[in-house]
Amino acid sequence: MIAISVLYGGGGGAVKGEAVPAPGQPTTSGQPATTTTTTGAAPTTTGAPDPDSVEIANPDAPLTYRVPRTWAPDPAARTEVLGVEFAGAATFAQYECGGERYSRAFAVSAAVQSTGEEDLDPKATAEKFAAEFGARYFAGGEAGEPQAGEAEVAGRAAVLVVAPVAVTGQDPECLATAGIVTVLAVDLDNGAGTGKRGVALLVIVADVRGGPTEPAPPSQQDLREVIAGVRIK
Repeated sequence: MIAISVLYGGGGGAVKGEAVPAPGQPTTSGQPATTTTTTGAAPTTTGAPDPDSVEIANPDAPLTYRVPRTWAPDPAARTEVLGVEFAGAATFAQYECGGERYSRAFAVSAAVQSTGEEDLDPKATAEKFAAEFGARYFAGGEAGEPQAGEAEVAGRAAVLVVAPVAVTGQDPECLATAGIVTVLAVDLDNGAGTGKRGVALLVIVADVRGGPTEPAPPSQQDLREVIAGVRIK
């Protein structure tokens, strides 16, 4: 179960150490389908996950999360962002428009480690990946000022970052005009001895407004349920 206390207005700051794939990350690549942009409040749920939801596992993260049954697991999907391979994918509401295929939302996970002597800072790491996912997966998008909140996953310190994405110059009939990127960064607490601290990441990219009337973007409740279902394995 996750306990989350949202703090508003969190700033940026450089990531301490360079983020690289943790040992055992998959090497194949392929991007989950999606579109997007946004503004939106951070999920703040502290409840248990819906028992009727579907578990999505990524042993290399090592992280599992749960999605509502309206979402579809996509175990073959891979995408590389900032040199880190993300897997454990799930998508929501795929559709076709203008001859292209999109989805209203997707989620992926990964683990990152520092190659230097300094540990990764979970908040700065989450903000860096939120900005990159926002710019990459929302056509014409640019991530705005993120909100950052403290969280806890099974007794481990975590940070929840929510970044709006502004989109301009795109077809509003096919593509979102507002979206949101949510990143949960969990301290894996593997810094004992000579090892480097790792950070497990769950990233959710979701439309908020714009695009076709059907399918609609995911609800805030969906996003809360996904965050509430995170476990470290």
